[in-house]
Amino acid sequence: MKNISSNREKRGDSFFMLILFVFMFSVFSSAAFPSIDSTSSADTSRYYTPIFYHGSYIIRQDSSRIISKKNIRPSTQFGITDVLHNTFSSIPLSLGGLSLNNSVSIYGSSRQDIALRYNTRSLTNTIHGGINLSLFPVETAESIEVLTGTHAIVLGDNASGLLLNIKEGIHNISTPFTRLRYAQSSYNFVASEGEFSQNIAKNWNIDAGFRRHVGEGRFANTWIDMWNVYGKIRWTLPRTQWSFSHIFTNYGTGINGGLSDTTNTFSDPINAKIRYSDMFERTYSHDLTLSFSRHSSDTTLIQTASLYFSYGIRNIEKTITLNPSAADSNRISSPISRNVGALYQFHKYFTNILSLKIGAEAEAQLIDKSAYNSSFSGTNLAVFSLMDVSASSNIQLQPGARLRLFNNTVFANMGIKIEYSQLPFRFGFDISLSSRTPTLTEGLNNNSEQHLLGIAYLQWKGDRKSLGVELFSRSISDYILQEPLLRGQTIVGVLSQNMGNRTVMGLSVNGHYDIVQNGHLHGSVILHDSKTNSINDNRLPFLQSILGGEYIRVFGRSTVKAGISFRFFSSNYGELFIPQMQGSIANQKVNEGLTYDGGQAFIGAQLGNAFVQFSLHNMLNSVYWTTSLYPELDRHLRISVNWAFLD
Repeated sequence: MKNISSNREKRGDSFFMLILFVFMFSVFSSAAFPSIDSTSSADTSRYYTPIFYHGSYIIRQDSSRIISKKNIRPSTQFGITDVLHNTFSSIPLSLGGLSLNNSVSIYGSSRQDIALRYNTRSLTNTIHGGINLSLFPVETAESIEVLTGTHAIVLGDNASGLLLNIKEGIHNISTPFTRLRYAQSSYNFVASEGEFSQNIAKNWNIDAGFRRHVGEGRFANTWIDMWNVYGKIRWTLPRTQWSFSHIFTNYGTGINGGLSDTTNTFSDPINAKIRYSDMFERTYSHDLTLSFSRHSSDTTLIQTASLYFSYGIRNIEKTITLNPSAADSNRISSPISRNVGALYQFHKYFTNILSLKIGAEAEAQLIDKSAYNSSFSGTNLAVFSLMDVSASSNIQLQPGARLRLFNNTVFANMGIKIEYSQLPFRFGFDISLSSRTPTLTEGLNNNSEQHLLGIAYLQWKGDRKSLGVELFSRSISDYILQEPLLRGQTIVGVLSQNMGNRTVMGLSVNGHYDIVQNGHLHGSVILHDSKTNSINDNRLPFLQSILGGEYIRVFGRSTVKAGISFRFFSSNYGELFIPQMQGSIANQKVNEGLTYDGGQAFIGAQLGNAFVQFSLHNMLNSVYWTTSLYPELDRHLRISVNWAFLD
């Protein structure tokens, strides 16, 4: 009875917090968002164009860090990680299959250093940290804002690697808009998507769709069975816009934990030994978001806000011998998480040389205890500010800071980005200091990690060629080291504690050259030197290089393109991913010598609003991995057809 009473009290507290947030948001909105004046009301008979910055952070940044839907939908990419792999100089952290919990490392970051947001509201997982990027239907996006350094740590929590903000799709059409996509690949992988949108009344639009991914996987127990259903309604007024969206996710997959380090058959999926043959995962989530945008008549003041609620369940089914505690006799672990929050920010342009963004967010969380994580009931509060100053026609400064109150502790993030532009050159540096708070699986009794990240870059762009160079250094104090929790020879979980420091230094060089009018070559080199407690850990390849080329021809409204690329890696240990706790531990088996991804080639065409693309991956059938002992797919073909009607 005590447990039942406790649960009722928690539900009551959660409901009270929800009512409190709704009330506070309503009161605050009435003060911060003045009602439309009589002049605007007289214009209600007109049609209004949707506000382009709705759901955006609205900051000045390199345009190449904004990925539009035109670069997402036509290709054979499956999820956000595929998009990032093909767009930025990052290290893939793949689990060897499409739509699995794949990630990336940038500037020496880990999985827990990536934060995901939708219309600027948080989607980050407090239980494990970071986010499974495959959960979000990226096809709904108008664009993806990719923020790093100062921008990331000021505008988000635990984002010293990347802050990804998904901006909702924008449709404004009186006739029905529909978009269909079908894709397939090896091992019976099939993907399908559908979207419908139409203006249902003057200045009202609805948008709804689905996504489905299913496949068997190359190795045993790596099946994927996932689908999303989403819907959104938008109301546009003079200088004001509201939207309400709901995204439902059902994500199921087999958890094989990669191959056993005793296996000698990495290229043979039939005889390879996997770690877990009887462990499965299925995640259900509901994410509801009410978004608001408004600008002044002279557009010098922009206000945005969100009120949101999330409900999620992650079921893990396994044999009792895989439980972290030998006394635990449950086969299923099903922690429930509930989040309700509000976010408000305004961006004020004082002059042509000075603007200021100020914001605040508050979130209440209630998370159940499971075999892998402690329970949590509390709030996450933050205030932040980001300034944009044009010190001269060539010099731009962007200092910012974020204060966060979490688990009764105050954390401070701060940074500054300075850039000097003198065509055709651009030079700058970005220095940021931030805290990464421990996750529930790591244990809130641990101290937060302190990340000091410095980035210096030089970019040059000519008529037919460009070159970019970046130097970076990441220093982590109070580093949370994860070690395996063993029962016999079986890893049943991870133990986490603050164990010293980690440093990562690196250099990246990116080049682009238009060799002919419609064709170009591109290449990049990334060097890493990673040390944990002053000892080389080899968790990232010292060298990664990418070489490729692309040819494009345009015929009226039609486009034909083809390309080829190769990615090379030097030997590295990598880190072994422990899926049930989504942690990474040091690995002792090295991927020897210089490896490569076998090469990729593609050919695609746009015929009006129809896109068709074929891509052949791992053409030379190379055996390699980017996350230890999760071998990548062998040679396989991907086919994607995307057709939009009345776009």
